[in-house]
Amino acid sequence: MIELLGRQGRIGEAVEVGRPTFEYHDACLFEGVIHLLHEAGRPDDAVALLDERSAEFVEEHPSWVSSNRMWLLGEAGRYAEALAYAETLPPDMYGLTVEKAWILEKSGRFDEALALLRSDAEVRPWEVADLLIRHGRAAEAVATMPSLAEQHAAYKRRDAAMQANRDPNTPPF
Repeated sequence: MIELLGRQGRIGEAVEVGRPTFEYHDACLFEGVIHLLHEAGRPDDAVALLDERSAEFVEEHPSWVSSNRMWLLGEAGRYAEALAYAETLPPDMYGLTVEKAWILEKSGRFDEALALLRSDAEVRPWEVADLLIRHGRAAEAVATMPSLAEQHAAYKRRDAAMQANRDPNTPPF
């Protein structure tokens, strides 16, 4: 129903049809509405819906809520607010560095975005290369990419570190 109403341009009705499901464990309907609002050019409305979620919902989906909130704030052009919000998040949150770099890039702060990506050992080399390519620096992007052998070795090191830190009582999947 949400998709049908969205295709008909009845965005407000689509949101209201989905609203009773937003707090359920499975956030799929909520995510669909968030993307519908974004595609309709209404990222501020999507941020408002995120901000209406209960503390329990946010606690159950912390990375999803945080990354989507940053993304939508960026799409709304609310860069300073997005960066201030990022500072409230745990520094080890998955994808935080890349999200912050994206906000910096969108706000015209390319050099800061590049420096941030390069300073985080967890950032994949292709993410730095992607930023460089988007700014017309393809030769530099290619030059900074490690060889496949180096990437494979780095993957093995990360995998070994994750295995070493894994709780032996927790299943591997």
